[in-house]
Amino acid sequence: MLDLLSLSVSASGLVTTKTTPLLTVEEVDKALPNFHFGVYLERFLPSNVASLRELTMKRILISAVTLAFLVTLAQPMAAQDLGAQLVGVWAIKSNINKETATGKELGLMGDNPQGFAFFTKGGHFAFVLTAKERKGPAGAQITDAERAALYATMAATTGTFKVEGSKVTLTYVATSNQIWVGTTQTRTIEIAGTKLTWTSPPQKNMNTGTETVFVITMERAE
Repeated sequence: MLDLLSLSVSASGLVTTKTTPLLTVEEVDKALPNFHFGVYLERFLPSNVASLRELTMKRILISAVTLAFLVTLAQPMAAQDLGAQLVGVWAIKSNINKETATGKELGLMGDNPQGFAFFTKGGHFAFVLTAKERKGPAGAQITDAERAALYATMAATTGTFKVEGSKVTLTYVATSNQIWVGTTQTRTIEIAGTKLTWTSPPQKNMNTGTETVFVITMERAE
């Protein structure tokens, strides 16, 4: 319906502004086949046409600004979603060290490591990891060699974490690797269904002295 003014058609074929029920553009065109309603608006209602155009441009501008806002909002929302997905308990399935120079892979803690990773809503984490095949002390009194072997086949860390994009920043509060206490490190994470892939940046391996990247894969436990 036309909401600028009411129109009526006189017997002479002229359009007047006498108040009548509102007509649609289609109804006016049907009544007056040779009358071009768009031309009429341009000639006799320039201010109203300008207002309509200005309103249309404002709506287009608002839509564009809204779209741009949603696009810029998408990344932070994705980051929040990834952080929320990380919360829970994850069973560790593999722990691979890969030399960056040669591509050689070493399965730390053996082929089937045992352990879990825990991430809380409050931003705290804990890792406990051991090799599957571990030998306990032969007697009631543990020997230095047995203690060293058990220490070499386990790892434990705890601290706080923060997710930004696909990066997790870890701050270590306590760890079996004392060198890490009080330090901050980053990891790249990818979550696909119930699988979590946890990748470190290149770093020097304490045992071999070579530059390596370690990749831990996990499955959601709860």
